Amino acid sequence: MQNFYEALQDFNTAIESEEESSAHFFLARGRTYACLSVLTEAMKDLSVALNLDETMQQAYIYRGKCAYLIGDNNLAFLDF
Repeated sequence: MQNFYEALQDFNTAIESEEESSAHFFLARGRTYACLSVLTEAMKDLSVALNLDETMQQAYIYRGKCAYLIGDNNLAFLDF
């Protein structure tokens, strides 16, 4: 619904309140940061998501796009 700042608050609350970290929450928050063009934070969250679940293909795609946009072609190549 394009309410990215409200979504960030919701994801922050969800991540802080859960006992065990969920890759899906970090993926969602990373995508939200990417939509806001906060690419370094997006890459951090997407990397956390991949550390939690290395089979999460969407996290590789979004992190690769963010890496490409900030000029980190090596990471973008590895992710794609």
